Amino acid sequence: MIHENDSLPEIRKFHYLKSYLAGEAERLVSNLPMTANNYTIAWKLLVERYENKRLIAASHSTAVWIETVA
Repeated sequence: MIHENDSLPEIRKFHYLKSYLAGEAERLVSNLPMTANNYTIAWKLLVERYENKRLIAASHSTAVWIETVA
C-alpha cells in the first residue's frame, strides 16, 4: 500500500519501510542514509534479495526435506 501510494513523498515511504524491517532485511538497508533518493535504492535491494525465485524455491525444497527427515 505504501509503495504504490503516489501521494506520499519518497522520504516518508523510506521512513515507513525502515521502521517495519527487522533482522536480515533491516541490516540490508541499515547503512543507507534517510534521504528520498535512498528509498528507491532500498526497495530495489529488498526486491532483488527477497523476490529471487531460485532462492525461494531452494529454501522451500530444503524446508520440505528437513520435515521429511525429522
